[in-house]
Amino acid sequence: MTAMHLQAVVDVHILFVDGQGRWLFSQRCNIGDNDGEYALVAGYLEYGETLKQCAIRAAANEIGVDLQEAALEFCHVMRRGGEQVRISFFFVCHEWQGEIGDNELDACSGLIWRAPHDLPQPMVEYVALALRNIRTGQSVGDLAWL
Repeated sequence: MTAMHLQAVVDVHILFVDGQGRWLFSQRCNIGDNDGEYALVAGYLEYGETLKQCAIRAAANEIGVDLQEAALEFCHVMRRGGEQVRISFFFVCHEWQGEIGDNELDACSGLIWRAPHDLPQPMVEYVALALRNIRTGQSVGDLAWL
């Protein structure tokens, strides 16, 4: 029997934390998947990019801020399975340049800051699981759908 090699889509998520310890969430819309649910600023890794370069690009495109690689701290990785396997990397960011705004009005119906103990609902399931793992210090998560 020949082993099949895993091929996965890679995405990068940024957990923005403000000076009051609140976390930034975006509410998805017009995407066709998890519309109305809250998630983090995120992007798909493009060919030739590092994980941090992907995060920097996503932050600039989605909320109009500039990030430095040094401001991004890795905090979690999650494998998500199903019809398409995904590997999701999560970074925390406490420092950025520019004012946060919604640059993707066609895919985001709004941005909201919330305390870690008062997360907005409904939330994208895997993001909620990753945030629980991050709060408890787990750096690796696994979520599979059959």
